Amino acid sequence: MNVNKKIMILEAVTGYPVKQDIYRGGEDKYIVFTYEDERTVLEADNEELAGTVYLQVALFTPESFNYFADKKRIRRALKEQGFNIESVQSWLEGENSEIRHTVFTVNITEAED
Repeated sequence: MNVNKKIMILEAVTGYPVKQDIYRGGEDKYIVFTYEDERTVLEADNEELAGTVYLQVALFTPESFNYFADKKRIRRALKEQGFNIESVQSWLEGENSEIRHTVFTVNITEAED
């Protein structure tokens, strides 16, 4: 299942670059999403009818940036796209890092194409 278009809407919502798996640009605020797991949840006549995909959507911001408004906008946009929010966690990367890493663990169930 490919839900990239549903995640890419976050670029319009936040104005930040959104990339799958890795970001190599120079912006100090960006979003990276990674597929964690995919499972069939409905089968009939040996056909997959629906599946659930689990993803991590990670917002990277400077430590000093007030990220709470972005966190709220991202959460709302993901829900509007049909995602279930399992958890949201934030931390600073590394002992001396100035990068805040905020992860939205999400899933979505859809009919197979």
